[in-house]
Amino acid sequence: MTWSTEGCLISARFIWRSVIQILCGSVALAVLTLVCFRLGFNLPTTMCLYLVLIVLLSLWGNFLSSAVVSLIAVGCLVYFFSPPLYDFRINDPFEALAATVFLIVSALITALASAVRR
Repeated sequence: MTWSTEGCLISARFIWRSVIQILCGSVALAVLTLVCFRLGFNLPTTMCLYLVLIVLLSLWGNFLSSAVVSLIAVGCLVYFFSPPLYDFRINDPFEALAATVFLIVSALITALASAVRR
């Protein structure tokens, strides 16, 4: 097995593009989290807005960046919008189910967008 210079360049470009997409998605997620938190949105409303962001990122980015931002989004949902606030514990089983469903739906959206792009 030989390594080519072109293969390394493509790999490096993919990594840098993914990092840029993750950073852009994370900044957009942070701004959206701040707006939702300041406006006092509840968990379901914020989840819907997060899904819109994930869809847009999936259409623009690749699978890796969308998956990473989806995981960060689940963390933000649990930490900022699920009681007890500012904690990663979930006391209500329905909110745990909601966070799990969000992760599954965002993964499906990401996979479908990647398949369509190919």
